[in-house]
Amino acid sequence: MAFESNNFQVAKKYRLPKGEFTVECSIPVEGEIEKIFTISSDVTLGTNEVLTGSVNYTGDIETCILYMLAGGEVGSTHTSCPFSFKFEDNNISAGQKAVIRVRVKNYKVGKVGNGSINIIYTLEQMGFVVANQEIQTITSDDENISLKKENMQVIHLIGDKCSSICAEISLTTREPIKKLLLCESQAAIKDVETGLNYVAVSGEIISRVLYLTENDKFETAYVFENFREEVEIEGVTRDSSAEAFAFVRYSGVKAVVDNDEKGARVQISVPVDICAIAYHEVDVDVVADLYSTKNEIGLTTASFSMTKNHPNEVVEGKIEGNLVIEDDKPRVDKILFNGGNSVEITSTYQDDDMLKVEGIARTTVVYLNDEESSLNAVEIEIPFILSDRTSLPENAEICTTAVITDVDVVVKKGRELFYDAKVKVNVYLYKDEVSAVISDATISDEIPERDYAMEIIFGKEGQTLWDIAKNKNVKESLVAEQNPDVLFPLTENKELILFYQKNKK
Repeated sequence: MAFESNNFQVAKKYRLPKGEFTVECSIPVEGEIEKIFTISSDVTLGTNEVLTGSVNYTGDIETCILYMLAGGEVGSTHTSCPFSFKFEDNNISAGQKAVIRVRVKNYKVGKVGNGSINIIYTLEQMGFVVANQEIQTITSDDENISLKKENMQVIHLIGDKCSSICAEISLTTREPIKKLLLCESQAAIKDVETGLNYVAVSGEIISRVLYLTENDKFETAYVFENFREEVEIEGVTRDSSAEAFAFVRYSGVKAVVDNDEKGARVQISVPVDICAIAYHEVDVDVVADLYSTKNEIGLTTASFSMTKNHPNEVVEGKIEGNLVIEDDKPRVDKILFNGGNSVEITSTYQDDDMLKVEGIARTTVVYLNDEESSLNAVEIEIPFILSDRTSLPENAEICTTAVITDVDVVVKKGRELFYDAKVKVNVYLYKDEVSAVISDATISDEIPERDYAMEIIFGKEGQTLWDIAKNKNVKESLVAEQNPDVLFPLTENKELILFYQKNKK
């Protein structure tokens, strides 16, 4: 009598522990800075290494600072600050795929002078690891072992891959550009489809340009560019599922200005990494139950969980709010520009059939006060709630990414600032499904030989052929052949008869 392994693999995703850490950066600047207006910052991730118990990774904090020099000139600088950090968790194992997100939660400006600005950043890390895990189960070809098999659908990780694109985006203006102060880009996923050996990822690249015209007027422009990239992953079919993520390489964003008599043309190059992870539902035959006609058998059952991804949802909305400037601060006579635009998703949850997304939008408004002939800056924080209908499965895990666009601030009566913007939130949904299999079997004592040749069985309503055969440690075929007029499962209590063949001594 022998049992053989009949193992299979299922996809399992673990959310990495969310946490914060600080990074101190010294940013070089030219000239003597009198006032800092806005600071825009984001994170570009580099390499990561998944080890047992930890994920080590590198990255760069990309920062653009708008400031005023001692002579009154407005300037800007863009720089990268490298860092490295790690996740630590017992669920992390070598061989897993890690998807990491790091964002700048807040920052504190330290010493300014001697050609540099010292900034202490608080970064927030989040993400997940995913891999196929092996599930142990057994089978047997022993003629004395009866097996009850069933088909089980499991989620299998096919693979992952990243592809890089460089979007060439063009922006035209009606006036020549004297100085380009800021160019920042974001990427948002719109749709993910699977085909034969590829995952098609569609999305949008949103770029914002802040510039100074020849007439010393500050202007802001947004430009939107759609993209579609096929990420090749062998084994993917049209029946597969996939999730995708887009990451702008901020240090690689370039903008070139070409002025002419009609205005200016800004050519923007935006490098984007697009990563996809593909899954497939696989049918596997597993042993749901077994017994022996010769020996008693002890069964060990083990539960396991696998992760099923649900189609991501996109929630879009408008954010509106206002801020009243305190009396001890200069009034606003003219808004020049806003910067440091960001959005933080603080909570995502289901309320009946509605998906609720809560967050905070932030910007810094730079304005002119005529009485003091001064340039000033004030920070705005606007809480918001978005709602959208959803088919969100109960108790699903939710991950989000968000981009904010079309930020605008207007002033009323010198002290009331009205803010409005658009936000796009990608909501990634997945849920663990729990199943169980027979993981081991132990053979024990022989079943005593029967000292009778016939037995009447009192079958109960609802019992199956398997139930009765297992209870008597005989083959199903023996019960069926000797009770040909009986249909299973039993629709009523019924007597069955069994004749046993006596072994000759």
